[in-house]
Amino acid sequence: MTISRQGTDSGELTQPLRLPLPLPVATPLPARTDEAFERFARLAARQLRVPISLVSLVDADRQVFPGAVGLPEPFATERSMPISWSLCQHVVTTAGPMAVDDAREHPLLRDSLAIPGLGLIAYAGHPLVDAEGRVIGALCAIDTQTRTWTPDDLGSLADLASACSSELRLRTLQLRADAAADAEADSGRQSRLLLALSETLNRTETVADVASTVAQLATRRLGVDRAVVSLQEGHRRDLVPVTPDGRPGTGSWRPRPQDEPHPATLTALDGRERWFPDAASTRAAIPELTGDVAPFEANLHLPLDLVGQERAVLSLVWTTRRDVTPAGRLVIRALARYVAQALQRALLLAERRGVAETLQRAMLTELPAPDRLAVAARYLPSHAQDQVGGDWYDAFTTPDGTTVLAIGDVTGHDTAAAASMGQLRTLLRGFAFDRSEVPSQSVHRVDRAAAGLDLDTLATLLLARVERMAAGVRVTWSNAGHPPPLLVRPDGAVELLATPPDVLIGVDPTRPRHDHARDLPVGSTLVLYTDGLVEHRDRDLDVGTGDLARALAGQQDRPVDELLEDVLTSLTGPARDDDIAVLAVRVLA
Repeated sequence: MTISRQGTDSGELTQPLRLPLPLPVATPLPARTDEAFERFARLAARQLRVPISLVSLVDADRQVFPGAVGLPEPFATERSMPISWSLCQHVVTTAGPMAVDDAREHPLLRDSLAIPGLGLIAYAGHPLVDAEGRVIGALCAIDTQTRTWTPDDLGSLADLASACSSELRLRTLQLRADAAADAEADSGRQSRLLLALSETLNRTETVADVASTVAQLATRRLGVDRAVVSLQEGHRRDLVPVTPDGRPGTGSWRPRPQDEPHPATLTALDGRERWFPDAASTRAAIPELTGDVAPFEANLHLPLDLVGQERAVLSLVWTTRRDVTPAGRLVIRALARYVAQALQRALLLAERRGVAETLQRAMLTELPAPDRLAVAARYLPSHAQDQVGGDWYDAFTTPDGTTVLAIGDVTGHDTAAAASMGQLRTLLRGFAFDRSEVPSQSVHRVDRAAAGLDLDTLATLLLARVERMAAGVRVTWSNAGHPPPLLVRPDGAVELLATPPDVLIGVDPTRPRHDHARDLPVGSTLVLYTDGLVEHRDRDLDVGTGDLARALAGQQDRPVDELLEDVLTSLTGPARDDDIAVLAVRVLA
């Protein structure tokens, strides 16, 4: 029995070989036939005249054979065998060649299962080296009878092993290049996905928008079965899931007190990410978990970093057991950052919009209840960001019993417009209440006051006085560039009270203003409105006014409050880009 090592002369071993060196973690090739390595196995079998020759790659648990000659079944099909059968592992751990005349007499090899399993008697193996210079396998020749390996035999095996190692290095480099290309492609896909997530969430404006967008993105782009955004609300700090329609969730995703054991509430409390691959691991981590959490398996809960006292959680749920890769976890964490930013923006917009709307609604008057007149009004703010402030209405009764109606629209859609609107409304209210004068005089005084006080604003305005005369009711109005009123007659026909309008408030306070008058029969309804009701980006003012007239037609018997509700429902959509104010008065019997 002889054993040869690289860099030493062949000689008799006085001590058995030990295996202190770790084996490679993984082989670079799968357990299947490879034509290039099959060729090296055939050459080795032919050159050394042996019945079995193997290109063997060794890892910690098994060896695989991309090239093999004479290998019996089932190994010839499986192309692998357990490490316990391997003689080539000793070539790997010693990093040198090995030649054994009779393995049955070798103290290290005589118990190998390969001896009875393969009929192995003589063995010769030479190291195969990878691109880093590591020995990861062997080219071996196996004989089923005692064999004295000649120097020519071992030299031929070394030459073939060197060529085989060159092929192995090339193959390893190609595999790495392919892996790098795949990784680059994955990185590109990941970058495009993150860009799409960011752009989509950047278009959201409300908390409900964020919840709806997250639900769609997670299910369509990330393969999640359900995605829920939850916010802590109320003095008890309940964790409230936000559904896409803006309402709190129910069942497994109902509002929960902060002390209720649940992965989402725990994440909200301590700000730690929680990942459970299945329901069993979830319940093992939280034994007191309530039963209504099912049906889900894998679940991931990420804290959303918000400024201030608000706490929020993004929960992702799968209905089957799931393992998330590190790359997938990075994408999900990036999604959580985008969700937090969108949620923070939505909360700030809601707060700002709420303050402006509260200010504006505080400036809208409480409607009077004059004798034999029914008065109704509606105000709808825009849904667009910062679209608050410009439109307004007013109605009050003067000491002589006259009902004054006013409607206007200050240019601009922000808090500055709301402030200007408040000043004009106050001026007009004082002038119109103070004197029993025709509307044109009150409008003229407002225009002069706005110029003298440097309000620096433009506004449309329609001021009307509804007076009870001996013969009935008469309306007198002055129009400063505002859409003309509509009159619903007692027979249901609708008439546009179009007159040449005067200039807007703020254009030229010296320009003359005019009055217009019309008798209002019992049962008729006068409707004043701002352009937000009839003018849109895809519809001009004349078309919109015609639509309004058709919506009012035949509604002479409908209570005036219900009439305005029906008109707003039929003419306004879910995404208004302008404020809307509507004011109506009906003459009663």
